[in-house]
Amino acid sequence: MSGTPADKEKLFKQLANLADERSQRNFLSQNQELLRSEIVSEISDHVREQVRVDVQQALHLAEVALIIAQEIGDKESLARALRAKANVLYTRGENASAVDLHEQAVALFEAVGKSNEAARTLSSSIQPLLLMG
Repeated sequence: MSGTPADKEKLFKQLANLADERSQRNFLSQNQELLRSEIVSEISDHVREQVRVDVQQALHLAEVALIIAQEIGDKESLARALRAKANVLYTRGENASAVDLHEQAVALFEAVGKSNEAARTLSSSIQPLLLMG
């Protein structure tokens, strides 16, 4: 993503305030330049930080990353977005949903030969699995 750190923060804030799928899709249709794998990666990284500040906004960001990944049809991007959303759901106590998304992300990472990312995702899934009993 080009631009200054302030530009990125402004964009992340805009995306985080898009509370439903319709507004997210409308924003993305008006900002087609965001439909790239690099954007999914950056949003997913930002979700990790945002989840400690505002879980609801982190969820919105993860959902935007998922929409972008689905639109561009990139498996690795989809895996990153699924992992980001899974981590937010774990923070919200939605452990079964988190585990399901983690499993989907692992399968996608393995399918594209990203074993390090698959391992990282498996590591993230340990806590929600333990909490499920």
